[in-house]
Amino acid sequence: MTTDPAPTLYFDTDPAWLDPIRQWAAKVPEVEQVWIFGSSATGVRRPKEDPPSLPDLDIAYTLRGAARGDLLALARLYGEHWRGWLQRRIAVPIHLELTTKDDEKVWPAVQAHGI
Repeated sequence: MTTDPAPTLYFDTDPAWLDPIRQWAAKVPEVEQVWIFGSSATGVRRPKEDPPSLPDLDIAYTLRGAARGDLLALARLYGEHWRGWLQRRIAVPIHLELTTKDDEKVWPAVQAHGI
């Protein structure tokens, strides 16, 4: 498996965290693409709290294969397991989001600044 050079990540996002993401994506055949998005990709945080909460890592993914409903069912069935697997390997809270081109929340963020 070839790997791309480490992208520019912000807020002390450890480039070593890309390895478990790549491992997860490689072991789940339905995973088509994976992106880091959000503040780790943009370098911009919106203050939501004072003091700000701990950093997190936003990960979006698409699935390939069967009909859309089947893919959504797969994500619902295994999504928390996949998030937990990543969480045990990455030292900040993980937000794992299934996205599609029809998604009005995550997909635009991925398109705008996903790595």
